[in-house]
Amino acid sequence: MFWTVRWSSESSDSKETTRGSASKKFGTMDARLCFEQIWDDEMVLAVPKEHPWCRRKFVEVADLRNEKFISREHGSGTLDSFRQLLVKGRRSTDDLLNVSMELGSTEAVKEALMAGFGISILSRISIRHELAEGSIVEVPLRGLSMARDFYQVFHRRRPLHPIAKAFREFLMLS
Repeated sequence: MFWTVRWSSESSDSKETTRGSASKKFGTMDARLCFEQIWDDEMVLAVPKEHPWCRRKFVEVADLRNEKFISREHGSGTLDSFRQLLVKGRRSTDDLLNVSMELGSTEAVKEALMAGFGISILSRISIRHELAEGSIVEVPLRGLSMARDFYQVFHRRRPLHPIAKAFREFLMLS
């Protein structure tokens, strides 16, 4: 027996995805969606292995403005989450970050970072291999917790297809 599966995927920023899910843009027939946490992650200050901050126990948020910052594009969930943390009590993050590059993917940011073009904030999960091999170093930001959760979303009243169930289990084990 062979399963017939139709897969639909759309690349969009985090806000679009949330709005799309809530507005049924992605084909849900019922507004009652189930959000299930699949893993937690933390955004971390990532610096190249040769950077002077590698030897520090922590960095102050105010120190960020003195370094070239490699940013994700506007609409990136990582960038938006980080800016929200920084903006507490401020109107803008423009005076806190010296953005020298704005790139369209995490992979591009990692490559620029490893080439020594600046520092960045990245998901720990996304740089786990680089951290393990030592090509990128994580430096704590004092007084700033950047933990976040990731969820899978599915329709409460629709049974999951066996392939979707297998994918869900795979995500839970990853």
